[in-house]
Amino acid sequence: MSIQNSTYSLNSVSTDDSIAMLLECDETLEDKPSSTNIFRIPSQVLHPPSDYLSLLKDKESEYSVNPKQWLSMQTQLNSEMRGILLDWLMEVSGEYRFKRETYYLAMSYVDRYLLQKQVEKDVFQLIGLAALAIAVKAEEIKTLKLEDLAKAADYAFDENEIRKMEIQLLAQLQWKIYPITPFHWLSYLMTQWDIYIMSMFNMFHMEQDQFITYDREIFRDVAEEEIVILFKQPNKSAYKRYREALFLLDMLHMELSSYTFTSRELGIGLLYILIKKYFEQSNFSLFLLHNEFKTHFYNEEASDAERYTQGSLILYEIFSDFAAKTAEIYDLQDMGFLFQLISLFSSCAPNLNFRSFDIRRECVGRERNQLSYEEFLGIQTYNAEVWKTVSEIIKSSV
Repeated sequence: MSIQNSTYSLNSVSTDDSIAMLLECDETLEDKPSSTNIFRIPSQVLHPPSDYLSLLKDKESEYSVNPKQWLSMQTQLNSEMRGILLDWLMEVSGEYRFKRETYYLAMSYVDRYLLQKQVEKDVFQLIGLAALAIAVKAEEIKTLKLEDLAKAADYAFDENEIRKMEIQLLAQLQWKIYPITPFHWLSYLMTQWDIYIMSMFNMFHMEQDQFITYDREIFRDVAEEEIVILFKQPNKSAYKRYREALFLLDMLHMELSSYTFTSRELGIGLLYILIKKYFEQSNFSLFLLHNEFKTHFYNEEASDAERYTQGSLILYEIFSDFAAKTAEIYDLQDMGFLFQLISLFSSCAPNLNFRSFDIRRECVGRERNQLSYEEFLGIQTYNAEVWKTVSEIIKSSV
């Protein structure tokens, strides 16, 4: 198939299931950062690992790039073409069930490469293809043959061209191919939020003093899925929230305004806007399950407006504490513009519809192997509405 618009088009065909092990390059890669996410909050339950946040922040600073920088120096490329390329990379990643991290690695490679080298429009898709090939080798257990990647671009480039571009990219990137990506930050923060809320409302238990999971019996007894605002727990409500969060993340990184902020700030801002929306939709019902919050929040004589205001204030205090402990962001008031930007995208995003959610069915991989729920969440999904919505926002703001 062909993805086209009036000014730029990419060669593309539907991919198939042909997957095989292949590693074209044998140089030594830099060490991949660990994905440690075990946290202990509040103080007697959860405590951040020493220097883990420093590692994340340092890595982000080392690899950060604003696409506006390379767009100002590239004479044949523009932001619309970048959006179309990212949409195509996301589609290919979704077809092959690559990890979300793989897609975001490829995005990082493209942006960092174009900041250093002037390129022509005709090779833009080839750069994206080579970036995806490298990301697959860096992140996936099973990689694709080059002929499969060539097929994904409707054979616009042959295997030799892809291989040569891989080498050029790696040389330009100095083999530094493990940045901290926006998905890494958001996934980490969603995990910490689940732990934070479950510990606050006594919905967790320890396994071997390391792993924290929600207590299924307590969870069923005290609340319905809709009012306990979680993201990574294996139920339909949490999964819908997770998918909406990732939908927004994908949208925001196709539009350049979001790059005014770090991925850490964007992750915190995105979570706050969504969590605030979910609490409002549930009328802050979770607070009624906690005696201390209930004392301050529930007043039979209070008007709906007064209860809404009080619930909003409690949530703001809770999330401020969460942001300080998990991301070292200490003043949410400084993020007003970011909240406005995310709210704009959130209001424009279409409703995500899900069929009846069956965890056992969803967690079966393409080769019929059983995935863990965490692995299932990590698979990149494709939704044509992402780029469609972003392009409409861009046009309306011109």
